[in-house]
Amino acid sequence: MFETRKPESQAWLEWNKENTYKRIDAHKYGIVEGWVDVIDVRESLVSFRWTYAFKNDGAIITSDSTLRFRSFKEITKSLREVGLSVEDVREASDRPGREYVFVARCSTNVC
Repeated sequence: MFETRKPESQAWLEWNKENTYKRIDAHKYGIVEGWVDVIDVRESLVSFRWTYAFKNDGAIITSDSTLRFRSFKEITKSLREVGLSVEDVREASDRPGREYVFVARCSTNVC
């Protein structure tokens, strides 16, 4: 069982400071502000940057990542190629309409 994001939901369109900004009191470190911004979209790859700003000392830490948004068809094809059969596909209860939850099982002696 695993979950993967649905490319057709285009969740990355909401990955910006306006929609993701959070400010917390991290006790030991003081106030920390954080947000995410998309930095590049190329075909199925979406690159984004998390930024954390520490108010006590002015430090800024960033973390860059890239996600590949694979289609339903691509995922099911890959599962079949490695000997898995798809038993069910569900919605993620915490993100309805944004993710597929695949339930797959070994269908050959190869697994």
